[in-house]
Amino acid sequence: MAVKRKRNRLLERIPKGGEVRLSKLDVLLDVPPEDFDQRLQEILQVLDRKEIRVVPDPVPPRPSLKEPAFFPMGGAYAQEVLSLPRLDREGEYKVARRYALVRARFFRALEKAGIDPEKEKDVLASFQCREVPRTPEGGPQVCPRLVKVVGPKEALRVRERCREFNQVRNEFIEGCLYIVLLTLSGFRFPGVARDDLIQEGNASLFRAVDRYDWRKGVRFRTYAEYWIRQAFLEAVYNQSRTVRIPAWVQKATRRIRKAQAQVAGRMSPGEGEVAVAEALGVDPGKVETTLRDNRKTVSLDWEPAGEEGGSLKDRLAAEGDASQAAEEEERSALLPQRIRELLDTLPPREKLVLQLRFGLDGEETRTLTEVGRRLGVSAERVRQIQANALRRLQEPGRRKRLSEFS
Repeated sequence: MAVKRKRNRLLERIPKGGEVRLSKLDVLLDVPPEDFDQRLQEILQVLDRKEIRVVPDPVPPRPSLKEPAFFPMGGAYAQEVLSLPRLDREGEYKVARRYALVRARFFRALEKAGIDPEKEKDVLASFQCREVPRTPEGGPQVCPRLVKVVGPKEALRVRERCREFNQVRNEFIEGCLYIVLLTLSGFRFPGVARDDLIQEGNASLFRAVDRYDWRKGVRFRTYAEYWIRQAFLEAVYNQSRTVRIPAWVQKATRRIRKAQAQVAGRMSPGEGEVAVAEALGVDPGKVETTLRDNRKTVSLDWEPAGEEGGSLKDRLAAEGDASQAAEEEERSALLPQRIRELLDTLPPREKLVLQLRFGLDGEETRTLTEVGRRLGVSAERVRQIQANALRRLQEPGRRKRLSEFS
């Protein structure tokens, strides 16, 4: 009863349309988790009835701090984050209770204005995540889209509740940004740019702030570190390779490598995959497939080619030229044999005409008249026989025999 009288005196002393600092409400919000919802509704009723604005405490000046040793990357961003005041265990619970208050008040104003935060996210996006400047008269300027939806009076109320919500949310986030840097220190060689990992971690931190429930008894740092680490791992799995490998393949490979190290001392040569499969309880073919699919890419321009110097690209190019020359030589030696086999499929007279006309099988090249004189026919008849023979060679079954030489 004494606490209730104190709460009533604190809020009733504030005039209608006045304002109260969040630090003044901490004593009212400091209740056991099972009583928090009821206390929250009581405070919201008084604040809404008297139209009291909730304002944050003045921000203290940021001290100039040196970067601690746990974070290996310097830079302006790290210096700025590490200069922010951090929330300890009690600070996390205190700001989380404040956040629950302003969030409930903001959503309550939306519901009174006829806006469902879950169904009309496009409306929220028009005013929730950006600062709206003030008018020359000093009053808050309301987003025009919001005015069209709910009207000027309700829009002004929603705008004020949104500003309260964003101020507390930003305070919560700024006090916990160091968690991203602290978690990143455990990733020594991630294979992904650290700035990209910081962005992924910050996005995960923002989601953790919105989903955190202090009444579960878990510290926010413990809760956020888990989701930030998951964001780091997902970024490493998806961005660390030139050719993306599915995350489940990379995780399976890690288990296989670990099993290989465990059975390395007791397996015989040639039974490595079988021993690993037995240790993991999977099929040996799956172990082989996983290791084959998880092969790494190699830079041809930078990979050294041995003691003789040069890059692997140059060596492969030279070997490729030599291999191509050998292949061309082999094909050139094989071509006459294939031609003889193809000519054997023709009638004898057509085969002889082609041999004499094109100088095949050691014959000299002859004109139509010379071939006709040898066969005892006219030059026109030789031309007809030649055309008929070439037409036969164009048939798919015969043409296929020389396709590899084309």
